[in-house]
Amino acid sequence: MFTVISWQCECGIKLKAIYETKGMTTIHCPKSSCKFTHIVDGGITELWIKGESPGWRGHEVSSLIVR
Repeated sequence: MFTVISWQCECGIKLKAIYETKGMTTIHCPKSSCKFTHIVDGGITELWIKGESPGWRGHEVSSLIVR
């Protein structure tokens, strides 16, 4: 089953993801100067970011996953 989750990082960037409910994923904030991570209770399949510019834009999630 797929689920959508959204959150706001401590630095202010908003993120939205689609994930499968199996597993767990820890991802870094996409802002390079931010050191925060977020734990999602599932495997992320798609990720969008909303920063200073209006609207959501897709982002490659594999580069943000903590391994």
